Amino acid sequence: MGTEWIAESVFYAFETDGIVSFFENLASVQLIHRYLGVAVLVLVVYRFIASRYRKQNKGQWRSLHFMVAMVSVQVLLGIFTLLYAVPIGLGAIHQFGALMLFTSQILYYFYSSKHIEQWQ
Repeated sequence: MGTEWIAESVFYAFETDGIVSFFENLASVQLIHRYLGVAVLVLVVYRFIASRYRKQNKGQWRSLHFMVAMVSVQVLLGIFTLLYAVPIGLGAIHQFGALMLFTSQILYYFYSSKHIEQWQ
């Protein structure tokens, strides 16, 4: 994407192919992936800051810190994967990081459920 926020090829593909270009054009898919990653980072940091002022049990506290650590690792892995021109090893670790981030979110919502007293 160079120095632009949105590559020109994204606009050109949208004008020629329509909405399908968001799923088939490589630059569009990379744009969506990048901004979804930034959105997840912002939402996790917001959840972390907002939850510091609420009472939490141990499971929520641990899983939230695990979530913050995993989203940080995931963003760094994504950046290094692009900088090193997508080597297979970094791409696979990035996929595993996505699985761990998803697991951390499931853990947080599990520990946030109202039937958690039986698990502590």
